[in-house]
Amino acid sequence: MTISCVERDGGQIGYDAHREGPLVVLPRGGGESLASFRHLVPLLVAAGSAR
Repeated sequence: MTISCVERDGGQIGYDAHREGPLVVLPRGGGESLASFRHLVPLLVAAGSAR
């Protein structure tokens, strides 16, 4: 997994691109990390491939 960042005023926005397709935004809650979505991301990628 490669995480990239976009610099914005006041901080950074991190993102992870898995393939081409529709954009899916998974906002984190307080205290969560990207690892919170490690089981969900493969399912979303597979669902996008089925379109």
